Amino acid sequence: MRPRWWLAGVVVGAVAFTLIVSVTSVVSFAYRSPSLHVAVETAAALISLLAAQLIYGRFRHSLDRRDLLLTAALVLFAGSNLLFSAVPAIADAGPDSFSTWAPACSTVVAAALLAAGAFTAPRAVRRPRAAIRHALVLCAIGLGVIGLGTALAGDWLPQAIAPDLSPEAGTRPRIVGDPVLLGLQIVVMGLFAAAAVGFGRAAELTRDPLKLWFAVGATLGAFARLNYFLFPSRYSEYSTPATCCGWGSSPPCWPAARTRSASPSASSSAPRRCTNAAGWRARSTTGWHRTSRSSRSRPTR
Repeated sequence: MRPRWWLAGVVVGAVAFTLIVSVTSVVSFAYRSPSLHVAVETAAALISLLAAQLIYGRFRHSLDRRDLLLTAALVLFAGSNLLFSAVPAIADAGPDSFSTWAPACSTVVAAALLAAGAFTAPRAVRRPRAAIRHALVLCAIGLGVIGLGTALAGDWLPQAIAPDLSPEAGTRPRIVGDPVLLGLQIVVMGLFAAAAVGFGRAAELTRDPLKLWFAVGATLGAFARLNYFLFPSRYSEYSTPATCCGWGSSPPCWPAARTRSASPSASSSAPRRCTNAAGWRARSTTGWHRTSRSSRSRPTR
């Protein structure tokens, strides 16, 4: 089946699920379960780290800057989920300004890197070791700046929603919360949707299963942000069915196991890693000519 039909099926299913949850009473709109937040955010962080490791293995063999951007995006997703959401929830800090604005800001940056990885033209990285080292350092600095800035400005940051606000009271859905926070949800939804389009187009052209799974994950991530816009359950003690399904995690997390089969590092026939792109091409070309020349010059007995 072509990738476009896979994505069309995912979109139809996500739209139907969102309508059933937000409009009808077939499924409860939200569940009050603080422990579920801890489980979802911790699982999202661990799976993001796994996906980042797999994409890093792909980058070591492809030397493609798109894989470098995807690795950085997944590292940011993992750091945001673990440091800004899971750890405060485990510490039973409750919904506060830090656990609201720190993950919201870091998710915008990570989603932007994900969309950039979907649309960036393929290009070999000349110094892959230095590039991945710089990318990880920049990710750490970015998370540190966001965390420190949010902690210092905690008293001046507005509260997302009232912690005791129930989504079952009044109409369904409930678009409540700080306007800036709701605007960030729309921005992240747009970035995820753009990434889904980019990965879907790449999957159509290259038939790469990894691109297809990233497109599916980004599509679910976009609909997750739509659900958070209808009711920002991530910043309260309530969990929506979208959160229970893992939509709130980083978009390519749940199909992370599929990336191993799509990654060149998983193939036994993959070439050995080279230190730079020029050496990679030179070694491949030289080896091919040497093999061809030796096969032609070998005498026949």
